[in-house]
Amino acid sequence: MYDKIGEGPGEFSSPYSHIPSLPWDVELAKEAEGGAFRGGAITPDGLIDEDFEKELGTPAEEDGPNEFSDVERFGVVEVAGDDLYGRKVIVFSACKLPSNQTFNHQRLLLYIKHTLDKYVEQDYVLVYFHHGLHRGNKPKLSWLRQAYREFDRKYKKNLKMLYLVHPTNFIKVLWQIFRPFISVKFGQKMMYVNYLVELKRHLPFDQLAIPLPVLE
Repeated sequence: MYDKIGEGPGEFSSPYSHIPSLPWDVELAKEAEGGAFRGGAITPDGLIDEDFEKELGTPAEEDGPNEFSDVERFGVVEVAGDDLYGRKVIVFSACKLPSNQTFNHQRLLLYIKHTLDKYVEQDYVLVYFHHGLHRGNKPKLSWLRQAYREFDRKYKKNLKMLYLVHPTNFIKVLWQIFRPFISVKFGQKMMYVNYLVELKRHLPFDQLAIPLPVLE
């Protein structure tokens, strides 16, 4: 049954010894000994245990450090899951804005755009918690005009709703100022929300991470 490879009894070759070695078999054997697989260890299953993360690099190494960490740490802008219609919810909390004497609002604008760029190709909604905006952290009116200009059609096209929560007279005056520059279609996407309970009709309330000052 087996081909003998030795002189003494019981010395047999593999049942596959009659199959000739192919050229690539030799090359793979060489690689396994000292070539492409040299850094890997053989697992109990007979597989090569390569450190692919080391070879390919981790996501952190590929993406680099967070360029907006100085703004992100305040939590002014947050992604809060999806609404009841499966649309991404972006939350802006005015009460988390730091002092306007030290905070770089231009960086904030860049960060808002950076965040929205991840979602604007699909339907999304914005929730703006106005409570907590005061003289000490309020952006300049010129910044608001710039922000509106930079949020062009790319950002407005798939915006399905803008919830303005706890609006004050300041918001209503601001609306009158910007009204000549705001299209009728965009104006129809805006909704005043006077009570938090109203949000429950449209948004998963427990996902919003509403700031404590707003809840109080």
